[in-house]
Amino acid sequence: MGRLNSLLRLLADGRQHSGQTLGESLGVSRAAVWKLVARLRDLGVDIQSGAGAGYHLPRPVILLNAEDIHRGLTGDARGRFDAVDVALTVGSTNQELLAIADTVHRPRALLAETQSAGRGRRGREWYSPFGASLYLSVLWPFEELGHGLSGLSLVAGLAVADAIERTTGIAAGLKWPNDIVYQDRKLAGILVELIGEPQGPCKVVIGIGINCELPPTAGAAIDQPWVDLASLGTSSPDRSALAAAILNRCCEMLPEFADSGFAAFRERWGERDSLKGREVRLLAGSQVHGGTVHGVDDGGALLMDDSHGIVSWVSGEVSVRLST
Repeated sequence: MGRLNSLLRLLADGRQHSGQTLGESLGVSRAAVWKLVARLRDLGVDIQSGAGAGYHLPRPVILLNAEDIHRGLTGDARGRFDAVDVALTVGSTNQELLAIADTVHRPRALLAETQSAGRGRRGREWYSPFGASLYLSVLWPFEELGHGLSGLSLVAGLAVADAIERTTGIAAGLKWPNDIVYQDRKLAGILVELIGEPQGPCKVVIGIGINCELPPTAGAAIDQPWVDLASLGTSSPDRSALAAAILNRCCEMLPEFADSGFAAFRERWGERDSLKGREVRLLAGSQVHGGTVHGVDDGGALLMDDSHGIVSWVSGEVSVRLST
């Protein structure tokens, strides 16, 4: 991937670059440049070209930088993480960490510029265009969980929302159980996967996807209202700074979750709750339930009233939609 990464860094400014100039910079022939461009295109990188016009990206891209992420970590985070790696492309950052989880005994993070098989909740595909979003997974070992894992995805969402606000000033909301939203449009999502027993010791992989600057064609690939950071006034968001902020919040919040469970975060989560007091439709299998949301309980379950009074719902295979 060495020359592919080098070529990407040359093209990242969004300007036109001739094959000859690129070849001279890389120490290869123009034919070799053409082959490298073809490989990047196969990986989903939209490199544009025309007769005699050279090569360019449709817009400038601030590439992820492992050194910048490391510099943005607090001392505690630097001490906790075994590694923070940046890849050009993977199938899924979650799947990559799940595959090595048995050999890893300290927190570890993996980021990628693009994913070929990104996954969301309930097996949905996560749209993963090159350089347009933050694709980050965190592998976190828990030695003991007296309160279990209930509510972990909510705590992860809170960490992401806090990091977004600290980095960009955008006050995002939380939509139970695992979405970060802005004015009811999806900004980011969380996918938590478990290895071991929920009471510990166990390891979890927390997958985080944040819409940063999606291409104009994104609407055709996303089946719900969405928004990205760029459209909210954060032009070309610094994804490396955002990643460091998320990892810092994880190091502050996940140990507290291990000790105290979700109850310690319930009030803070409620301050960002985008559903409380609103009418929703809850889909559980083939059943549809309607009611008003009354927040969440100490275990992170959704509290919703219906004809039987206030009922709690755990996430599982449940989806929630605002009533129209």
